[in-house]
Amino acid sequence: KTKTLVIALSILYSLTTFSQVTFHGKVIGQKTKESLPYVNIGIVGKNIGTVSNINGEFTINLPNSYNSDTLRFSMIGYKSQSYEVRKFKNKFINHQDLIIHLEQSMVALKEVVIIDKKKWKTKILGNVNETDNVVSGFYSEKLGTEVGTIIKIRKSPTYVENFSFYIAENTFDSLFFRLNIYNLKKGKPFENILDKNIFIQTNVKKGKVTIDLEKYNIVMQDNFFISLEYVKPLSQSGGNEMLFGSGFFNSPSYSRFTSQGDWNKDAFMCLGFNVKVKY
Repeated sequence: KTKTLVIALSILYSLTTFSQVTFHGKVIGQKTKESLPYVNIGIVGKNIGTVSNINGEFTINLPNSYNSDTLRFSMIGYKSQSYEVRKFKNKFINHQDLIIHLEQSMVALKEVVIIDKKKWKTKILGNVNETDNVVSGFYSEKLGTEVGTIIKIRKSPTYVENFSFYIAENTFDSLFFRLNIYNLKKGKPFENILDKNIFIQTNVKKGKVTIDLEKYNIVMQDNFFISLEYVKPLSQSGGNEMLFGSGFFNSPSYSRFTSQGDWNKDAFMCLGFNVKVKY
């Protein structure tokens, strides 16, 4: 009983003095019971969040000031799981083995688009800024931080063939990102439209990187937002600098500091992200 009382007092002390609780847990598939890597975890609309590691494990600090907000776990191909922060704390505060289960979502089969290359036009949309003079990067080192650019299509439907960006400087050993595509609501990124994770790994130090997207059969009916997300701690030996070629006053760019956070428009800087499309 004495030991139990000490633990209870320690938790109370943490809640009152430090005004936050740290949770360590794991995300798994509800049916498969397999670990889910790179799950987005965060307080909706705030800058409190993270991403699970390759083993589905995560650590997140939940300040008491956000007790009335919503904590969300989400991953492409799975149904999101949301909790009021206060209720999440009450439910899991004494769990040494915190497990979050995500249910796989039913995905409708996409209609395969057959392209007659003689009739379809090819176009590069977005910002083609292959320069070292104007640069921009991620605005945070938190897992789940994301940067991207709005792509304005010329005609519907538009078939996305590839995605390119220019690395002005990279001192990391290797880069690892998740590529995301969102539809728009009121001109801002809204919902991720992909049904599969698309990961990008490269060790390019300087130069153009192009990702072939043809096998994903991505067909857009309206303007959209394409982004790169920081989901894994980057390997480094010589430094920690990673910058993209950018420009001014082109297709607008947005960023967010961590998973589930709000999107912020960059007033001037436009990332050199672009796509090759057919329409």
